[in-house]
Amino acid sequence: MKAFVIMPFDESFDDVFKIGIKETAKENDIDAYRLDEELFDEGMLDKIYSEIESCDFIIADLSDKNPNVFYELGYAHAIGKLCILITQSAENIPFDLKHKRHIVYGTSIVHLKEKLSKNFEWAKKEIEVYKNNPFEIELKTDGYLETTDEYAEVTINLIIDIENKSNKVSPEIQAIYFYSTKMWTIKQHGKKLPYKKSDLKPYNYKYQLSIDFSKIPKKGWSQVELNTCRIIANSWEEDIKDSYRIQGNVFIEIATDKGNFSKKLPISVYVDTLPF
Repeated sequence: MKAFVIMPFDESFDDVFKIGIKETAKENDIDAYRLDEELFDEGMLDKIYSEIESCDFIIADLSDKNPNVFYELGYAHAIGKLCILITQSAENIPFDLKHKRHIVYGTSIVHLKEKLSKNFEWAKKEIEVYKNNPFEIELKTDGYLETTDEYAEVTINLIIDIENKSNKVSPEIQAIYFYSTKMWTIKQHGKKLPYKKSDLKPYNYKYQLSIDFSKIPKKGWSQVELNTCRIIANSWEEDIKDSYRIQGNVFIEIATDKGNFSKKLPISVYVDTLPF
């Protein structure tokens, strides 16, 4: 099992990496490594992307609020990579990451090793669940913008592809849930979807999709189409634009008789007004 470590490349962090992280990982049968230990021909950013994508999970040290660490961690979160966050001080944790689990180790390498060992056990279990997940979930999007003198309303069409990548029929699907941080009017087959407040942070709303299939054949796939819309600007608050970039992420959860399977999916859609 491989853990890619993103942290400041400063000698003051050598003990944290070599003793606190690398030795503890080895004791737990995990290979923890940093970019400066690797030999590569491609550009540094491309190498970082490939390591984040190929490793089993990420260990990120947020100490000193290093901008490179935040950038790389943001990419890891965007692709749904499992992350263990550590820091010397809770003051280094940005506001939008405070809900994430952290190890605050101060100046104690011993404390870091103890907490990391427990988190490695958790990570192994989470990765095992992921590897046993028969579903691959992908999201396709397109959208357009409607404007008046008073408001701008965006419509985004979502196609959720659910593939059964296993060599046997999928578990029985009991429900599919769609989580969002913002309130959207979501329709499926022309009908509004029911929703409730979410108990999953940072998402605020949980929508229940209707499904017309209970199982997916081996190596087969099914598709769910949604139509979403929301007013994103009002003239009394800001000037109405003729184009917007809608960015964020949603969370899809598939509930089955064998357990729940989920995936976080990024959304980035450019919308403008129709030319006619």
